[in-house]
Amino acid sequence: MESTISGGADSSDHVRFKADLARALVPEMRRCGVATVDEVDIETLAGRMLDEVIASGSVIVGHSEIGACSRT
Repeated sequence: MESTISGGADSSDHVRFKADLARALVPEMRRCGVATVDEVDIETLAGRMLDEVIASGSVIVGHSEIGACSRT
């Protein structure tokens, strides 16, 4: 299993990746009534997320990938 993990000010690339994912999902969030465009405020989302990661001493864990192989 493999996953990316980062934290603090060095996690800006990971934060941008998550914000880009949110950007892609905004239309679906709006359609499902989860959040409005104004609530997400996508233009400032990455900066707000990074500020929160730094302020709270958090880490960001990326998606996990599992690989397997076998022989017959």
